[in-house]
Order: sequence, then structure tokens, then C-alpha cells
Amino acid sequence: MDCKFCGTENPDSAVFCKHCGKPMNGMYVCPVCGKESPADGAFCIYCGSRLAPQSAALAEEAAIAQAAPAQTFEPQPEQTADKGKDKTSPALWQKALTYAGGACALFAALCAMIFVFCIGCAAEGSALSETFGIQGIDLYYYFGDVYRDLQDALDATFRPSDFYTATLYIQAICGTLVSAAAIITVPVLFVVTLVRYIRNLTGASEKTANSVAAVTYFIFIAFALMFLGLHAVQVTYSTDNIAGIGIDATVAVKLNSATVTGLILGGVGIGISAVCSAAVRGKDNLQSPRILQYAFSAAAVVLVLVALSLLSGAVAGFGAEESGSSPRVSFGFMQALALCGQWDFSENNSLPSRYNEECTVIIIEACIGIVALVVFAILAAMLLSTLVRGLSDGKPDKTRLVVYAALLAVFAIVITVCSALLAQGVSYLWAKAEGLAMNAISPFFTVPIIATVLSVLALAALIVYAALPAKKAPENA
Repeated sequence: MDCKFCGTENPDSAVFCKHCGKPMNGMYVCPVCGKESPADGAFCIYCGSRLAPQSAALAEEAAIAQAAPAQTFEPQPEQTADKGKDKTSPALWQKALTYAGGACALFAALCAMIFVFCIGCAAEGSALSETFGIQGIDLYYYFGDVYRDLQDALDATFRPSDFYTATLYIQAICGTLVSAAAIITVPVLFVVTLVRYIRNLTGASEKTANSVAAVTYFIFIAFALMFLGLHAVQVTYSTDNIAGIGIDATVAVKLNSATVTGLILGGVGIGISAVCSAAVRGKDNLQSPRILQYAFSAAAVVLVLVALSLLSGAVAGFGAEESGSSPRVSFGFMQALALCGQWDFSENNSLPSRYNEECTVIIIEACIGIVALVVFAILAAMLLSTLVRGLSDGKPDKTRLVVYAALLAVFAIVITVCSALLAQGVSYLWAKAEGLAMNAISPFFTVPIIATVLSVLALAALIVYAALPAKKAPENA
């Protein structure tokens, strides 16, 4: 076998030329990154370092560096003045940060697994909540009590209308499905996270637990906000008494303190894990394209979380002007059905019996809104998990991120349309139930409009993120 550089004949088993000491395969081994580059180039095609002609000793040393780069880290030529530094220190601190980031990610997944069993809603404003029959509820309600309450309602002295019965069944089924999915999915994902962390810690696998931990935490967020979306309602009641003194009272259903605590603790763990993963790559993150990517991805995360939070609350409502009082009611899709069901006091005098067509339309609109909200929450969890995973390993799936963001914007629009129709329909029934003129009722649905705008802005941010180059090209290429 002849050397491709000097033409000297060598044995077939030779790796380096016996005359010039160069690699027999015609490739130079970069002394910095240890990878092979074509011999006809002056610079490494992977790191941009200059490729100097190599002697046999240098080629052998570079080959060893390629086989074990972490143990024989070599500085670039301009850094040779720092020979006194410990050459293994970069690998050590990178390894420490990797384990620390994995531990924080595992902590976030653990918080999600623990606090998923505490998911629930609480009613703030106890005095008014008793008046309007609004109360807090947790996911355990849907594993027994909800069906007893359903049976008690069906066994009442009057025969409920089909509309009222349908609202009870829809609430029970939706609540049970969300609760069961939450307490099954999140613990399973935590077990997967734990197994992957242990395998990475023991050296059995190079895959870290960060990505699965992010999925676990964001799925926990999705289920918590979906549960809130099934019960979100807010009532504000303003009135003037005889002395002319104004009285304002508000009751609202929000996530309980345990759920909020789990969301905060898990968010801290995921945040620290992302910072550690970014720090491992060191100087690569100081390049302007990478900094811009972090900025736009952070903006997308905030926008998606805010949009999801808004849509999981009271998305529509109406205000009424009565004699001396101004009630204002905001509700989610499920509570729109509950509000209509509250007017079903008897079969002969119920609103559904007199406005069957309007009530049927409300059921359809509410069901479409519930499905759209669930899909929106799942898409948001998938988008955020994909984004965090890409930032952690430096290999973002840009196409998938843009697709998820586009779908989020579409479903946000669907939710906005359903909210607008529900606001009109429920306000109409409220006016009929209270004997008010239609001009005294003012429906509103600004919350989903804001959430849609935020979703579109998140899509724009991710499009810019996908368009940015991952790394600046070498200037000396």
C-alpha cells in the first residue's frame, strides 16, 4: 500500500507512513477536536482550527485524543501559554454540571409526581360562594362522590329535563377522565425519569433525564390547568344599600395552594436544570445566534404558559344591570353548562323545556370548547417539552416546534369562537330567567382573544428561533 502523501510503499496493515509519518487514509486528525478532516484543507471542517502537517508522533497523539478526548483535552494553539492549567478541569466541571442538572430535573419530576395527587380547586370568597353554590373540589371527588351526587339529582322529586341530565353526565365524565389520566400519566413518566437518571449516573447510558423530566413537569401543568378549566367561575356582585353605601363581593374558583406549590417547585427545578445544561456547552452559548435563540425561546415559553393559564380560567361571561345591583359572571366551558342547569328547577318551568334549541346549542359549543381546551393543553405541554429538550442537548427540532405553535394558534382561535358563542347563549338564557331586557345584558369574551394574540406571538417567536443559525460560521474558513 502506497502512502498518499509521499508515495512510499508500506505494509497493508500500516496506519501511518514509515517515511513521512502521515496517516495512510489521507486524512489529517485535528489536534484540537480529534476528528478527521481531508488532507487537502488548511482548517478542520468541524472546529475551524488550523491543520498543521503532522509527524508520526503528533499523528499518534491526535489519534489517542480522538479515542479519548475527555482525558487528553488539548488547548488551541493560541492557548498554549496556559500550560500550567489542569487540562482535565473542563471535563470535570462539565460532568458535575450535567449531574447537577439531572438532579434538578429529577426533583422537578418528583414534585410533579407528588403534587399531582393534590390537584384541586378552592373557592375564594366564602360568604358569596355559599350564596351562589360555588365550592372548591379536588380530583378525588370524581372517584365516588360525583356519582352519588349524580344519582341523588336523578332521584329528586321532580323529573329533570334532558338538558339538566346531560350537563350532569358531561361534568362527571370529563372530570373523571382528566383526574384518572393525571394520576396515571405523571407517576409513570416520573418512573421513566428516575430510571433514565440512574442509568446515566451509573454510566449505563449517555442519555440524561432532563428531557423526560421536562415532559413530566409540563404534563403536570397541563393536567392542573385542565382541571381548573373544568371548574373555573367568577362572580362579582355590586349593590347599593339604602344608605347609599356600595357593597362589592367576589367569589372565584382557582387552583388550591398545594397545586400552586407543586407548580412553583417544579418550575424552579426545570429552570436550574436548563441553566446547567446550557452552561455545559460553555462558550458556544456566548455566540450571538445562540443568545438570540435563548431570548426568543424564553419569550415563547412565557407566552405559551400565559395563554394556557388564561384559557384555563373563566374565558367568557356577561354583566347585567338590575335595580340597584350589577352582577358580573365569568365562566369556563363546563361551568357554562352548570349555570344553565341551575335554572332547571322543575320540568314544567325549566328554561330547557322552553328553549330546548338554545340549550342544545350551548351543550354543543361547550363540548367543542372542552375538547379544544384539552388539545390546547396537551399541545402546549408537548411544545414546551420539545423546546426545553432542544435547549438542553443543543439539537432543537425546529420543524416540530413551529408545527406545535401553529396548531396552538388554531385551537386558540377555536376556543375564542366557542367562548364568544357561549357568552351570547348563556347571557340570553340569563336574561330570560331573570326577566331582564336583552339590552341590560353585556356579554364579553376578551380573555380568549388575548390568549389567541399571545399564541400567535409565540408562533412568531418560534419561527424566528427556527430561522436563526445554531452556530456562527468560523471566520477563518
